[in-house]
Amino acid sequence: MKEGTPIARGERYAVVGLGASNQAVIRYLLQKGASVTAYDQKESVPLPQGVVSVTGHAYLDRLAQGLDGLAGIFVTPGMRKDLPALAEARSRGIPLLGEAAFVLQASPLPVVGITGSSGKTTTTTMVGQAM
Repeated sequence: MKEGTPIARGERYAVVGLGASNQAVIRYLLQKGASVTAYDQKESVPLPQGVVSVTGHAYLDRLAQGLDGLAGIFVTPGMRKDLPALAEARSRGIPLLGEAAFVLQASPLPVVGITGSSGKTTTTTMVGQAM
């Protein structure tokens, strides 16, 4: 998957790390007709029907064995991107994707990020009125 390219029906994706952050990605990929294999170190992770699950201690070794034909790998935010399986994927031209960047890229509307410890409500109101 190249940047700006929509998810195509039948494409294969891996989702690595099955915490809260990647659950919405899995649902979105399934909705678009993609094939999803989910990888996590935890032995038991609840997943939607139709998702292939690879769990346990050697989950990243299994990812490295299944790279052929992947359109992309969604990686949980806290995972190091220099792990051997992910480095091998990058060397093969398989993009490593993150949930936040993907949402920003896929959004048909402008996205404005507002951060800080005070003044967000006022700033958000002003930005909303300006748009």
